[in-house]
Amino acid sequence: FLTRAQCAENLRLIQHRPSWSLLAKALEDPHPDVQAVAARALAAIGEPQAFPSLVQRLHRAVFMPSIGISVRSVKAALVQFPLDYADYLLPSLNHAHPRIRFLATDIVREMVEHAAELKGDDQVEALSPQLVHVFLNKLHRDENPDVRARSAHVISRFTDARARTALITLVEDSQWFVRLHAIRALAQPK
Repeated sequence: FLTRAQCAENLRLIQHRPSWSLLAKALEDPHPDVQAVAARALAAIGEPQAFPSLVQRLHRAVFMPSIGISVRSVKAALVQFPLDYADYLLPSLNHAHPRIRFLATDIVREMVEHAAELKGDDQVEALSPQLVHVFLNKLHRDENPDVRARSAHVISRFTDARARTALITLVEDSQWFVRLHAIRALAQPK
C-alpha cells in the first residue's frame, strides 16, 4: 500500500489532469491511506469529472464508516474544489439521510467562504438558481438543526429578497446553536 500511496502522491505533485481517472480508481483501493492520498490528489488536480466520484465516496463513507476512507478526508478534498462545482452536490442536499444533507451543506458553506475570501461575494452570486432555490426554500427549514445552522452562512451571502425571510426564520429558530450561526452569518461583512 505504501507504493500505491506514493504513486498517488506523485500524481498530486505533478498535477497531470488526465491522471484523474487513475486517482478515481485509487479511491477503490483496499487500503484507506491510499484512498485518502488519492482524494487529496484529486482535489489538487481539480478535474471537474473527479468531483462526482468524491461525492459518491462521501456517501459510502457515511453509510459504511468502518470501511475505507474517512468522511473527514473526503470532505477535506471536496471543499478544495471551486464553487462552480457545487451543483454536483444538489442530489446530496436533497438526500433523505440527514448526515448527507449536513455534510453537503457544510461543504457548500466552506466553498462559499473560500470563494468569498478569494474573489469577493460576487462569486457567490454566480451560484445556480437550483442551488439558491434549495437553500432558500428547503435547507433553512430542514428537520436537522445542523443543516439549518450551516445553511445560514450561505444564505447570508445571497442578495435575493427571500434570503431576508430565511435568515429571520433562522434567527428565531428553536435551537440555540442555529440562532448563534444565523447571528454570526449576519455579522459577516458584505
